[in-house]
Amino acid sequence: GGVEQGYMLETLPNLTVPQNGDNLSTMETISRKERQAALAGIVMGEGCISARIDEFGKHGKQVDLKFQITNTDVGIIKFCSEVYVENGVGFYYALHNKLRLEKLKQAPALTIVVDGYRRLQKALSLILPYLYGNKKQQAEFMLQLIAHRQSRIGQPNGHRPTDDTETVELIRRITVAKKDRPNPLDCIRAANQVLQIPQSSTTIRSAE
Repeated sequence: GGVEQGYMLETLPNLTVPQNGDNLSTMETISRKERQAALAGIVMGEGCISARIDEFGKHGKQVDLKFQITNTDVGIIKFCSEVYVENGVGFYYALHNKLRLEKLKQAPALTIVVDGYRRLQKALSLILPYLYGNKKQQAEFMLQLIAHRQSRIGQPNGHRPTDDTETVELIRRITVAKKDRPNPLDCIRAANQVLQIPQSSTTIRSAE
């Protein structure tokens, strides 16, 4: 899920990672492209790409885009931060509000967040070649949306997202790709054979 109400945003420059075998960084043992591919793997499982129109932005309605990864294992978040730093991607951290965590009986989780057009372009471009399925669609639509919004800078009413049908449509596509997924029950499954997904598969709505 995304960073919504109930979170507190922080910068945590001195995040301490337990020094055990599960959390040691792999930055010195694999290549740069392998690190980007590893980040893409994390994103396919734990990432959230979101786009919406914020009704109460500082300058009226505005497009709110975010790309975030959440995990209870801070070693994973540390690895993500290392890849971002290595590639010059700006980011910040977010934590659940402590009282909310206690109420929901959830373990503390750390989120690493990227926003802003240029930062998002850089982050998503790093992992796009290694993404598959649902997350690849979301990333492609997000990059199209960013390019479109950038092309409208300086145009009359270019900042008004609700007046722009292409902006609205791309946000809709990201939302659909994020929530509507092929139903696993429709897939043809056989041991030791590639999973087959029928084109006519029904969709299920994700709770993400």
